[in-house]
Amino acid sequence: MLFFRTLSVTLDNHYPIGVIALICAYLFLGWTYIFAMQRLLRRHLTWPIQAILIILAVYVQASTVTTLLFILVGTLITYYWGYRKSLNFNTIAFALTFVITMLTYIKYWLLLIYENLFPLIFNFYIRALIGNIINYTLITLLSLLIFCLVNKICQKTITNYCRVVINYRPLYAWLINFANMALLTALLAQLEIIIRVPNTIFALLMVGALIIMGLTIAIPTKIITDQLTIQNQQLELSNLTQYTSHIEAMYDELRRFRHDYKNILLSLSDAVENKNINQITNIFHQVVIPTNSNVELRNSVLGRLVNVKDVAIKSLIYSKILQATNDNIHADIEVERPIKLDDHVQMTDMLRIISILLDNAIKAAKQSTKPRIDLSFFEDQHHNQILIIGNSTKKEQINLQKLNDHSNIFLNNNQHGLGLRNLRSVLARYPFIRNNRHSSHYWFEQQIIIYHLAK
Repeated sequence: MLFFRTLSVTLDNHYPIGVIALICAYLFLGWTYIFAMQRLLRRHLTWPIQAILIILAVYVQASTVTTLLFILVGTLITYYWGYRKSLNFNTIAFALTFVITMLTYIKYWLLLIYENLFPLIFNFYIRALIGNIINYTLITLLSLLIFCLVNKICQKTITNYCRVVINYRPLYAWLINFANMALLTALLAQLEIIIRVPNTIFALLMVGALIIMGLTIAIPTKIITDQLTIQNQQLELSNLTQYTSHIEAMYDELRRFRHDYKNILLSLSDAVENKNINQITNIFHQVVIPTNSNVELRNSVLGRLVNVKDVAIKSLIYSKILQATNDNIHADIEVERPIKLDDHVQMTDMLRIISILLDNAIKAAKQSTKPRIDLSFFEDQHHNQILIIGNSTKKEQINLQKLNDHSNIFLNNNQHGLGLRNLRSVLARYPFIRNNRHSSHYWFEQQIIIYHLAK
């Protein structure tokens, strides 16, 4: 393109003012990249990180290789220091690649239109330093405005793609990232005149490539999102049915207790009249206390789960706690305030996490001298959701290093090792979830911390 070919000539004739002016223009371009990425991810970066990325973005203009290198380095900086691993690396790579590709594509079309519709104005300004910088800056700004408009229209699809496709189909997502890089490489090669394809033909090829790219993002996103929605609905319906059956079982038990209450009183009445203390004691200990304890247990468990607002989670915990008590394991539940699962976590994944942890806790507690499990679910002052599941253990202290050893998960006899591979596979989809473990004094505890993500 004529515009890019004359940049170096303009600078050579106006050094050092030209260098300073163009660096400012390049810094502005770097800012548009970082600003657009933040808009796409709807996450803010701190100013120092933004400054570092903007300065690095100056080197994007050097060549195609430096552009691809900036994507790699920029993704690493953003992942480790920008968002501190709270976002998937794949998601950040997609966002940065997509932003640079789209802005370059929009800029290519604007330059093409500008050169062909306003050739006289373009040729006049391109020969002057101030005109050169103004052209570059205005086109960059206009590219950003068009990108923001496109992003607003497609925000729902892009958000679902980052949340669903990247998490559940990471390999496919990486293929999309490489396809984006290939498209970007072709665009830059055309702008740098590395390849010589007529602008009209190349523009049509880019339109086709962009449509295909959009479809490869939108269609899988729609399919996988619908599948997950159906799974969640089926799961909620199943758990609601199970929860309802628990309520019905409690009601039947209370009704039977009420029905038998008269018979119990008659038996006690006969025993009292005959002054048979042994019979009264037997009836009380063998009939009244067990029945009352069973009813109180179910009511107590259900009452302590009243603050769990997700029926699926409530039903699962209720079933597991009843299973534990049936195995003569003392269970304690603490949910002091109303809590609803964070929207960024899929219900199916959270149920798998709770199920794995409770199953392991019950199996380990059964082997201990004083079987016990504790569960608490709460939200801290920073709106982070914390699930804590603890259990008594046979050993005074569990070797946590063995639990962290991927190769020995199914080779050792430690009950806590069972299912941890599945747990890791689930947690790998959520960089903002941390799994902490602690073991001491015949007690093992797992914490699942869901860090709050600003919307």
